[in-house]
Amino acid sequence: MEKIKAYDDYLGKEDVCAIKGIAIILMLMHHLWRPDRITGGELEHLFNFMGHSSLEVFGNSASLCVSIFAFVSGYGKCLKYRDRKINTLKDIKDIYLRYWQVFLIFIPIGFLCFGDQPVYCSDVTICNRYSDFNIKDMILNFLGLISTYNREWWFFLTYLLMTCMFPLVRYLNARFSATVNIFLTLVFQIVFMSIDKLGLFAGNAAYQNSLGWVSPYIACFMLGVIVAQHAMFSKLHEKIQRLSFIRVISVFLIVVIMLLRYFTVGFALDTVYAPIYIFALNCLLETIKHSRRSLLLLGKNSTYMWLIHSFFCYYFGVVSRTVVFFRWGVICLLVLILYSLAASVGVSYFWKIIDKGYRKALSLCSQR
Repeated sequence: MEKIKAYDDYLGKEDVCAIKGIAIILMLMHHLWRPDRITGGELEHLFNFMGHSSLEVFGNSASLCVSIFAFVSGYGKCLKYRDRKINTLKDIKDIYLRYWQVFLIFIPIGFLCFGDQPVYCSDVTICNRYSDFNIKDMILNFLGLISTYNREWWFFLTYLLMTCMFPLVRYLNARFSATVNIFLTLVFQIVFMSIDKLGLFAGNAAYQNSLGWVSPYIACFMLGVIVAQHAMFSKLHEKIQRLSFIRVISVFLIVVIMLLRYFTVGFALDTVYAPIYIFALNCLLETIKHSRRSLLLLGKNSTYMWLIHSFFCYYFGVVSRTVVFFRWGVICLLVLILYSLAASVGVSYFWKIIDKGYRKALSLCSQR
């Protein structure tokens, strides 16, 4: 057994935020460059790669974003509670608060303004998402137990599960060596992915809404805790920081990982891909500090942008047409980023005003 001697300090708070900024760009890229879901079908691209459009290759492989978010969530949570007691209830409350802040604005808009839309893409379920209202679905969606109002909100329940698992994961890391914890993480992933592949609980809604198809992401979260608590990135960086061609290697690794995810094994190897990608990405970000300000802005708004972007990309038909108006993939991506960021800032500002008004009202009542 091995007691924890040091926590990882390779990724600071700003580094984690900048990586989240990259991850949210990848998420928007993955969801926008999907010809079956967007208005007008496939967007224009600059080149083909091995018979596939560049948008298809990089858009598909950009789904690595989920594993990146899971990893840095585990890493960041470990450092957050380095010197203080874990408060899981507060973490759950904060997760729900942000979720509800978006839910209470965008879901009513969906039913009021976009309940009766003409079919504008090949996936009809996107067009009629808000055509049928019932109380049961409203309650289940409000609690995050299902994601029928926004298909891209499936990760909410996974995030809650990871948050609840964190105290146990950190305890195991304090109790056992990094090697043992990595072994336990891989066993966890293999067991649950095998269950999914065999279809043992295919018809069980409770299982599918909690653990079904999410084991690679939970494993990435666990791996983030392991790396942070055993200072694995710091040790690796110490060994290779003198290499003069580390930037070239970093670019090579990032490109290779994206290509491997598309042309060979996909998310099943994300427990390998995600930490390598993140480490290589941070090596590059250390050398391009002038661009970090934009990435930090995106990273700080990444949670809201994740919850909001698909309304503009898919579900609000009139808006989605403006997103893809120019038809070129990269330009459309920039439009979606701007829409999502502006909405994120707007939602944050709106609830700050509400909170300020509420506190002022309480203060006035207490004075009477």
